[in-house]
Amino acid sequence: VTSDSKLNGVQNILLSGTGVGPHVRFLSGTNVRFEATNVGATDSKGLIIQNNGSGTQQLRIDSITFERPLTSDGGVVDGGQNYDVSANFSVSRNPDGGSRFPIFITTDQQIEVPLKFTPTGVGLREARAILTANVQADNFTASGTGTFPGLTVETGVDGGTSSEIVFSGVLVGSTSLPRKIKVINTGNGPITFTKIRLTGTGFEMTPN
Repeated sequence: VTSDSKLNGVQNILLSGTGVGPHVRFLSGTNVRFEATNVGATDSKGLIIQNNGSGTQQLRIDSITFERPLTSDGGVVDGGQNYDVSANFSVSRNPDGGSRFPIFITTDQQIEVPLKFTPTGVGLREARAILTANVQADNFTASGTGTFPGLTVETGVDGGTSSEIVFSGVLVGSTSLPRKIKVINTGNGPITFTKIRLTGTGFEMTPN
């Protein structure tokens, strides 16, 4: 404070204050790793977000979008036009099909946002997620590996892969000796069999 006083023309006043407001904290970490998932299938993970700020203002999250990952020097990874796999990651919609946004989180409250990974190809898939909110927020990364199963059926005793099994010399009304087949997954992703069905008559499957 400046005045025309001859004794103390300048008086200094110390000003201080504490800023309050919402703040984003990722309780589930800043790297969301999905399980290895077959191409076309979907894996889900929950992103847990907390408002660990102060005051009464709510944290408002308007969107979470996915883009190409960044290089170590801050540039965008460029692996060609087919490298952008950010569309393999998304935020699950509400059960009624509507958008989950905006999301409001009060101070010290936490919520879980369900994320999805649906690979469109084989191999490692990575993206960076951009969180848009009413405060500046750190971004997080998402990654997962796309897999693909392969199916081979061995029907011969010598490991052959013929598409038929021949039962020869079986008398009418009698039962042949069993023949085994071997089903081999030659890919790098899991296969789930829900049913094996025989067509035609005179054949049946027996437990192994």
